[in-house]
Amino acid sequence: MGPPVTPMGAFFRSLILPGWGQAAVDQPVRGAFYFTMEAASLWMLFKTQAKLDAANRAGDEDLAAARRDQKEDWIVMAVFWALFAGVDAWVSTHLWDFEGAVVPPPDGSPGIAVSIPVGGP
Repeated sequence: MGPPVTPMGAFFRSLILPGWGQAAVDQPVRGAFYFTMEAASLWMLFKTQAKLDAANRAGDEDLAAARRDQKEDWIVMAVFWALFAGVDAWVSTHLWDFEGAVVPPPDGSPGIAVSIPVGGP
């Protein structure tokens, strides 16, 4: 049986609401992370806009210019998290039934070992 949504369906879900695509493919913790990051970026964008409005009302052009730069940064972060959530949902759908594990090497050396099951059911 395949994943509950298609990769593009998961991508667009997370593009609309970051974390929705991950939740659809049984990755609720990852979904909560992306939702939180997007919400935090939008909250900071809202706060920065309020500070920009205050700087404009005060007539402080230097401060207003700095706030406009901050606003642009938060817009970029919000777009980044939305796109990154979409791409992660797309990848998570492709790896939905992957049973491999990333574990420490059995000899205790530094690094990682990847366990990939080979064979049929």
